[in-house]
Amino acid sequence: MNKWLLAALALTVSALQAWDSSALTSEGGVQLLIATAVLLPAATVILSSHAGVRLSAAGAAIALLGIARLVSEAHMPELMLAGAFAGILILASQLFPTARRSAA
Repeated sequence: MNKWLLAALALTVSALQAWDSSALTSEGGVQLLIATAVLLPAATVILSSHAGVRLSAAGAAIALLGIARLVSEAHMPELMLAGAFAGILILASQLFPTARRSAA
């Protein structure tokens, strides 16, 4: 899969899930933490082609979202799914790479 398309999908799905989890009702610092966690997997997809680095970024995003959920006064039970969806997309792109034509 094209890295730009994968980054756009990961960013869109993560941002929509964070919005659906009422992330906008949390405090400013928590919103910054959530935004960092949402952007991290997409940025890593663009900057690195190594699967381990990409999956580590998705794992770090899930951890950051978990921290944001714990420190926020707002109720956001589904927030960690935002990082999980990005991780699933990255994992699927590694497990099912697109076939490329050979220049024969």
